[in-house]
Amino acid sequence: MNGLDRVNANKFYMVLPSAQIAIGLLLISIGIVVTFDIKVDLFKGKE
Repeated sequence: MNGLDRVNANKFYMVLPSAQIAIGLLLISIGIVVTFDIKVDLFKGKE
């Protein structure tokens, strides 16, 4: 395994966690929006 292969492997392993973090943030943001919408609907229903 020469230096170039090691660099490519490092890039590959750095891409995976960043993709997982991006997906995680996306899911969290969707969850916040959905729960916020439900809360707004509940407040509107009470009036």
